[in-house]
Amino acid sequence: NNSNDNDNVFVGGGFGGGPGQMPHCATTYAAVLTLCILAGYDENTDISKKAVDMLQSKRSALYVWFWSLRCNNNNNNNNSIGGFHMHHDGEVDVRAAFTIACITTLLNIATCSLFKNTLEYVASCQTFEGGFGSEPNAEAHGGYTFCAIAALHLLQKYNTTTTTTNIDYPSLQGWLARRQMTFEGGFSG
Repeated sequence: NNSNDNDNVFVGGGFGGGPGQMPHCATTYAAVLTLCILAGYDENTDISKKAVDMLQSKRSALYVWFWSLRCNNNNNNNNSIGGFHMHHDGEVDVRAAFTIACITTLLNIATCSLFKNTLEYVASCQTFEGGFGSEPNAEAHGGYTFCAIAALHLLQKYNTTTTTTNIDYPSLQGWLARRQMTFEGGFSG
């Protein structure tokens, strides 16, 4: 066989989309939320106990994996400091900040050091129109705005600086209000 078979083995504590697939923040988020639902469904059932056991057993590996996804230096891009990759060598955007903030909060493994500069990174993704883009200087989008607002909420207690994040809340409120569709009654992205 190919001598490079080990190149297809992905290192990480997260969940992939299927057997042998690379761990990814989005699939890890979905898997952890699913296990949390199962764990809380009926504490006396075998499936709930197995879900709790799996969550407990994955905590340390997930924490180490999240650290490996962190952007600690500028890597020729000062805009990514404090952000996280969605997967190894993957894109850096607010989805990763949100999914990691959510998972670490649920599993009680969030730390100030893990989220150093993350609030500033998320705040830097706000656009001139008020919404949030996937990354700094990107177009605002409903999904990324949800991720940014949720991440900001979850991470407030990990703000170790004396400064507050520079969010333009009036512009954000205006952008959100303009996304409400009168005819359809829904939210446009």
